[in-house]
Formats: sequence, C-alpha cells, structure tokens
Amino acid sequence: MTYNAAALNDAVLGTWGETATLWVGNVANPIVGIFSSPRAAAVIGGVRVDRIDPVFAVRSADFTPLNAATGARLDIGARRYTIVRIRPDDAGMTELDLREFA
Repeated sequence: MTYNAAALNDAVLGTWGETATLWVGNVANPIVGIFSSPRAAAVIGGVRVDRIDPVFAVRSADFTPLNAATGARLDIGARRYTIVRIRPDDAGMTELDLREFA
C-alpha cells in the first residue's frame, strides 16, 4: 500500500498546525507547523539530567524558499525561539530544533 505524503502532511497540519512567525533578517514570515516539546532524560556521570528540546515541524516546501538558517528567530505565540538545527526528512517535512530565545 502506498500513501501520499503531501496529502498526509496537509491533513496533519490542517488539524494540529499553528501559525508561527519566522524571522529572516528583518522580514516576518508566517509559517504553519506543529510545535512539540518532548521531555528527554539522560544520566550523565551518574546524575539524571532532564532536558526539553522543543521542535517545530513544517512543510519543507513552505520553509525552504524562505532561506532561513540556524540562528533565525521563530515566534510561536508569545514565546521566542532560536533555530539551532534544521532537519529535513524524505517525506516533505522539516523539523526545526529550537532553543528558547533569551
């Protein structure tokens, strides 16, 4: 069985997506994506360390033409984030790893 990745992405973003503002230079660009903030735990040197790595998943077709790079700012509601890593997949989506903007 095959599936249409673009149609699936559209359905998921249409149901759970929210609009954020991606800043490229001084230009504000609205972009729809899905925000998640999974909690990860690790043991480092015998000490448990909890870490939250927020991610905003967007359509690659929406993100790529904006020419955004790591270090760009992304506003989601009243929260500001910096893009620290850009991870495109082979199904038409790009995950943006974020850090809260200080």
